[in-house]
Amino acid sequence: MQRKLSLAFADDHTMLRKGLVRLIQLLGNYHIAFEADNGEEVITALKKI
Repeated sequence: MQRKLSLAFADDHTMLRKGLVRLIQLLGNYHIAFEADNGEEVITALKKI
């Protein structure tokens, strides 16, 4: 089994971000680690990993 690549998405445009996440999920070989609205949320989420 091939290992999935983990990705994080950050964009303040929710519809765009959700759409990109959905497209990536349809590809099947990716794991969405988290989504964020801005850089501060990215930093907070990365500290939790």
